[in-house]
Amino acid sequence: MEYYLAMQPRWHNISQEEALKRLDSRRAGLIEDEAARRLERYGANELKRGRKTSPLVVFLRQFLSPLIYVMLVAAGGKNLLDNEGAGNLF
Repeated sequence: MEYYLAMQPRWHNISQEEALKRLDSRRAGLIEDEAARRLERYGANELKRGRKTSPLVVFLRQFLSPLIYVMLVAAGGKNLLDNEGAGNLF
């Protein structure tokens, strides 16, 4: 995979003309025959849909991050200080 990425041009560093040349395209777009040929060769330009993750699973995954525990401890500490009246010092 790394070799493949190294062989790819840095598209943001090349001119529009060079990009069109490398993609074998033109400013007006592809002619219909060429578009059909590329569609047959490469397939539709679509992302494959995966299974949808339920909101409950997304919520529970938050607890895999250590940051959530830091935030819970901070919230608990603030709650403790507010209940004891010490929170009024700041």
